[in-house]
Amino acid sequence: MSVLYETHLHTAESSRCGRTPAREYVPYYLDQGYRGIVVTDHFTGNPSYVPDRRAPWRDQMDVYCRGYEEALNEGLKRGLDVFFGVEQAFASDECLIYGVDKQWLCDHPQIATWNRRELFDAVEAVGGCIVHAHPFRVRDYVQCITLNSCIHAVEAFNAGNNPQDDVYGLAFARQLGLPVTQAHATWRQSIPADLHYEPPQEIYFRTIEACAIVGCRPLIFHPLRQPERVDSLALRSRIHDWN
Repeated sequence: MSVLYETHLHTAESSRCGRTPAREYVPYYLDQGYRGIVVTDHFTGNPSYVPDRRAPWRDQMDVYCRGYEEALNEGLKRGLDVFFGVEQAFASDECLIYGVDKQWLCDHPQIATWNRRELFDAVEAVGGCIVHAHPFRVRDYVQCITLNSCIHAVEAFNAGNNPQDDVYGLAFARQLGLPVTQAHATWRQSIPADLHYEPPQEIYFRTIEACAIVGCRPLIFHPLRQPERVDSLALRSRIHDWN
């Protein structure tokens, strides 16, 4: 038996790029057999940050957390676990933060100016973890590829990536000896990516268990479910061996 969690998700309420209201995610993921989701709206370093940057910090956090809170309320009604996460961006890379909460953000307004190492140390100090989000993706706001080593895991597969981005992401994770995660496809109306645990364990997202580091073996199957994304038989075989 596997336990499925979506680990990278943006809401229409709290990310400018979000296309789905937070509450609407809940019945969708329940229908797909997921146990839970992690809401990771874009934070201060990304142009998709929704709050007014001129507002007091606490007011900004109220707006920022609105998508998560809407999803959480609906999840409590329907029986879907909803956890809090953050996606922060630097000049040319982004990371997913698990294990912090709204109060922690309110207590650390300086997070908006932290560098990668400062963020890593602060998150690790509270038992959280940082995942390098889609490390080889280039966008208009990402001018070059920067590989952040202040991380606990790598998001090797993302539904918004080109196939080659995923290949490089997996190789990067393997080079560092880190576990991998995969991410969202809901807004694309394609197969949702997911994170599998086998055997099932109690999921405690305020630890680095969030990215399958503790006591879990991450299952890498995304290219195998969508083989057209990896056109090399040799590479496909190698990914299967890693799994």
